[in-house]
Amino acid sequence: MIRMNGFLHRDRLAAIIDHWIMARPELMQEVGDLKWAVNFNAYVSMAILNAFAQTAFAKLYGDEVFFVRAQTKGQMKDLLIQNPPESTTRIEEMIDHYRRYPQDFYRETPVNGLVYFRNENDSRLLGTARVKRFRRIAEKGGRYLIDFIFQEIKTQADALAAERAERQGIPVEQLNTSNEEQISEFIHAERRILKAIRLGQIASPPPVLPINDILGLKVVIEGVDIDKAIDQIGQCPNISLQEQEKLVGNYNATNLIVRFRWPREEMLKRSPSGEIQSAFRKRGCSRDTTKAYKKFIESAEDEVTIEVSLISYEEMLESEIGRSMHEERILAQRQNQQYQGSLTRNIEYLMDYLFRFALSTTKELNEVPIQLWVRYMPDYIDHILRRLYNSSEEIDYFQAFIQNSESPKREE
Repeated sequence: MIRMNGFLHRDRLAAIIDHWIMARPELMQEVGDLKWAVNFNAYVSMAILNAFAQTAFAKLYGDEVFFVRAQTKGQMKDLLIQNPPESTTRIEEMIDHYRRYPQDFYRETPVNGLVYFRNENDSRLLGTARVKRFRRIAEKGGRYLIDFIFQEIKTQADALAAERAERQGIPVEQLNTSNEEQISEFIHAERRILKAIRLGQIASPPPVLPINDILGLKVVIEGVDIDKAIDQIGQCPNISLQEQEKLVGNYNATNLIVRFRWPREEMLKRSPSGEIQSAFRKRGCSRDTTKAYKKFIESAEDEVTIEVSLISYEEMLESEIGRSMHEERILAQRQNQQYQGSLTRNIEYLMDYLFRFALSTTKELNEVPIQLWVRYMPDYIDHILRRLYNSSEEIDYFQAFIQNSESPKREE
């Protein structure tokens, strides 16, 4: 079960995702719940994250802080280097390289981000906040599922090897297995898992696979004791520290996982405007969005999970334009995935399609268009994604040809 701990109504959303994975028939009746859960979370998440950031920065600096919106990584990176709070040889080197070769830094990458400063007249950088985009959430959730299923397949393959050893009357550690036999047993085990998913016969429910970094805040710590900063954040009455990890290597920071009791009354006051209501309706949500939003907020969980990174300015730059650039790390994760194959691709396709469907103008779902046990060409995935927005390139032209053509008459 994939639980997106930065979202509201995450248990309901997790159950719906499980139904999509199993291609359960009830998902046809859950379209409305999926649309509301995804669209309302998309609407309210940044407001919740900013409320947390303002709480944390007020504790650290004593007053409310100023932010600037960033819609691309280029905008965010430009803001980070506009007024460096310190200067070192490495900082100057990174900034100079960035300015000379901007095309190397994935500047067009979209981001839902805020960059924080002391106030409108004081451009000292305090940190950044971002809500993970649905494409990245789908990718991460898919990777978690793939890792879980890969372990299940390995367990099944080990069981097949044990059966073979038993038939030969030898301990399994003495079993001599050729590469061909290992591949055959792995494929056999994979088919067993896929059959169990297809028939809804998974022996035990999957474990909870939490995604804790949908909401993220990076806090620049300069000349401040990190332990003191952690204590100050932990002293906020609506924040509780859950995990702490020190990262050392290409990316150096102290990461916290915190729970934030978000301001429910404040969020109730942010009822969607007429323009946003219109967008909701176009995406298949019911007409009474004001009432639905109120119910969504009032019945939501009391807390959300947020990832907080305490980091120096130099390390912040390393993560954006230096040795551990975030975009490069994402590409490396995609390339280094241990388990590859049609099942891997199908999980990634399915997770991506689920969120795209929820955000699209398509209002009904007659069947799950991606089933884990079926093999698909990328052409099919491209086709069904385009159909979400009533676009299908050459397919539309072919239909026009059929409609405007007459079959030649057969001569008598």
